Amino acid sequence: MDLSAFRGQLSETEKLKMMRNGQCFRCAERGHLARDCPKKGKGKETARISELEEENRLLKLAMTRNSEGSKADQSKNGGAQE
Repeated sequence: MDLSAFRGQLSETEKLKMMRNGQCFRCAERGHLARDCPKKGKGKETARISELEEENRLLKLAMTRNSEGSKADQSKNGGAQE
């Protein structure tokens, strides 16, 4: 969970409390700093991959339909092309 994305900037009080507890400012987990956060930027990358996968699926579907349409046109014309 990216705390700054949900609540805006952390207050000085929140920062001090998190520093004392050894928490990351980005995800609030212990054991690393925000600059080393393993969750840094994951959301955008995952969203972009999903977007590209969907685009790829739609392109394949369009190519399949186009190919099937060409075969149907050839059979209607006895194999002759217009």
